[in-house]
Amino acid sequence: DELEELKIKHGCRTVPVELGVHAEGTLQEKLMTLSEFIDGHLAPPADSSLTNSASPAYLAQHALFDQIPELLEDVTPPEYCQVGHLEVMNVWLGTAGTATTLHFDSYDNFLCQKLGYKYVRLYAPSQTPKLYPDKGLQPRASTRLQGNLSQVNVGDVDFDKYPLFDQAEFVDIFLRPGDMLYIPNKWWHYVRSLS
Repeated sequence: DELEELKIKHGCRTVPVELGVHAEGTLQEKLMTLSEFIDGHLAPPADSSLTNSASPAYLAQHALFDQIPELLEDVTPPEYCQVGHLEVMNVWLGTAGTATTLHFDSYDNFLCQKLGYKYVRLYAPSQTPKLYPDKGLQPRASTRLQGNLSQVNVGDVDFDKYPLFDQAEFVDIFLRPGDMLYIPNKWWHYVRSLS
C-alpha cells in the first residue's frame, strides 16, 4: 500500500494539514507528522481512537517534493511540460469530502490523480461576472484581495444571494487514478475528493 510505504519512509516529516471546511468557517491549519495525518485521517486502523475522518483533512498545495525529493522518482512530467519551465510542483492529499473553494490560479495547472477519485468543475474566464469573485468586500483572509476566490459555496449554492451563478456555463469532469487534467490559468475550478 502506497500510504503505508509513505508512512514508513517519511512518517516523521512534519506537514501543514487543513482540517474542517472553508465554506462552513471551520477551516484551521495544524502541523502534524505524515504518520499522524495518515493514521488519523487517511487510513486509520480499524481499532483506532485516532480517527478524525468525519471532518475533512487536506494536505493542500504543499511543496512535498521539495521536502522529500525522493518522491519525484514516482512522478514524470509529460514531455510537453519540458518545452517551457515547470515552476511549481505541489501535492494535495486528503480525505473524501475535501473540497476547494471555487477559485482560479494565475498559472497553468496539471492536476494529476494518483490515488482515489475527484470531481472537478471548470468555468471559463468569460463566466467570471456570474461567479461573484470576492473583491475584498467580505472580512476574510488576506487572499480575498486577489479576487481569485468566489463567494459562492458550490456545494450549497444560495441562489437568492447569487442569482447569476445558475446561468454560468461549466464543464464537469471526474478523475480516476492515472488521469491528468490541464487547467489553464484564470480558469475557475472547484475540486471535491470523492474517495
